[in-house]
Amino acid sequence: MRIAVFHELHRGGARRAVNQICKILKKTHVVDFYSVDAKPNIEEKKYFTQVVSYPFCSVKKEERNWRKRVYKDSIELLKLSRMHKKIARDIDRKKYDVVFIHPSSFTQAPFILRYLKTLSVYYCQEPLRMIYDKIVSTQTNMYIYDKFVKIFRKKIDKKNIESANSIICNSLFSKKNIYKAYGLDSTVCYLGVEHTFFTPIKKNKDIDVLFVGSKEFIEGYQTFQETVFYLPNTIKYTFLDSSKKWLSDQILRSYYQRSKIVLCLAYDEPFGLIPLEAGSCGCVVVAVAEGGYTESIRQNKTGFVILRNPQLIAKKIQSILNNKQILNKVPKNARREIENKWTWEKSASNIERILKRKVLSS
Repeated sequence: MRIAVFHELHRGGARRAVNQICKILKKTHVVDFYSVDAKPNIEEKKYFTQVVSYPFCSVKKEERNWRKRVYKDSIELLKLSRMHKKIARDIDRKKYDVVFIHPSSFTQAPFILRYLKTLSVYYCQEPLRMIYDKIVSTQTNMYIYDKFVKIFRKKIDKKNIESANSIICNSLFSKKNIYKAYGLDSTVCYLGVEHTFFTPIKKNKDIDVLFVGSKEFIEGYQTFQETVFYLPNTIKYTFLDSSKKWLSDQILRSYYQRSKIVLCLAYDEPFGLIPLEAGSCGCVVVAVAEGGYTESIRQNKTGFVILRNPQLIAKKIQSILNNKQILNKVPKNARREIENKWTWEKSASNIERILKRKVLSS
């Protein structure tokens, strides 16, 4: 197949997932990446047959700067839409079999979906959370202007996603939310982990508890702080802030390999790569019983899911750290299951099968 790939993702788990899947697809297919970035990432070229970059400089949002806010919510989106129209024409002109599209950090479902004539398959990580997630929407100041913007954004996102020929999602949790938000069906295709890279090593672990994320509420940072309050001073914990700098796979692996327990505390995480990466590196994963975490973790076998209660989480951490059998057995179970079920090869194979089926039936 000749596959065009498009996304406007920030650096992070979702973007790494696209790279890993395309690296495998590239072995047997032409996989060209159409990128909208202020500064193209040269390192990503190895994952694709060809990279076509379109420069786009977004204005940094400042809550108290109304001029910038109005610009971002109107003129910038208009410019982005026009650019997507051009990219769609360029893709259509090259006669690809299918366009494999991923989310936009600007609009969630990208504008390009409404302009493409080529068959499009959209990998929807989640519905637009500022609209459909009560936890996120209640974190925003609701001025009259904000209410108008939410209505405007909702219409853009809805029209864009409804233009997709087919939708893939990352979990049963996301599948349910996509149907609830848009009334659209989707096919679940789980993500994976590079298990040959994220590996355990035999050395003393100097971090008892690791939390990876930003200080945003939605990431569960407040839950982490409250949990730490109930831990004794003898327990060594580390917060790895992913918002300050790009965390390379090498940095992540290093911290996972040094850690006994990794906490996953994000609110309604659609799927989450951290449980898989941490489990693959020999950590015991403790996650809140929400979202996709409940699908990638087998309770008491490959990790633990628990209610969002800092006191209960702290007790579970202490219980695990005091039990050598759990510290030894659970990571081995997780590693075995990841090797059998949660590899990028399996994920890419499932996506390849879906794309082929869509192409043949179009």
